Amino acid sequence: MTTLGYTLVTTFAALCIVGAGALIWALFFSIRMTFQFEQRGVAYSRATLWNPMNAILRPALLSDAGRQSRRLALKGLLVFAAAYVCAGALGLAIKWMA
Repeated sequence: MTTLGYTLVTTFAALCIVGAGALIWALFFSIRMTFQFEQRGVAYSRATLWNPMNAILRPALLSDAGRQSRRLALKGLLVFAAAYVCAGALGLAIKWMA
């Protein structure tokens, strides 16, 4: 394997690690968001269709801290998706080079 091959494999591994970290980040803030509603008892109500994770679709139900957690969760999800798309493209490039 050449230096270019090692560089590509290292970049692929780094992208996978970043993606996994971003997924953990997104899950943490998604769970945190479900405990930060504006009013008590809204988490399991018709407004969220009895599922607190649906609050990500209705930010008006969240407090300011909940909206901040929602933003961070969505950013983590975006980084996760971008990292794995880049890792997939890099994996295809490595496969075509072999």
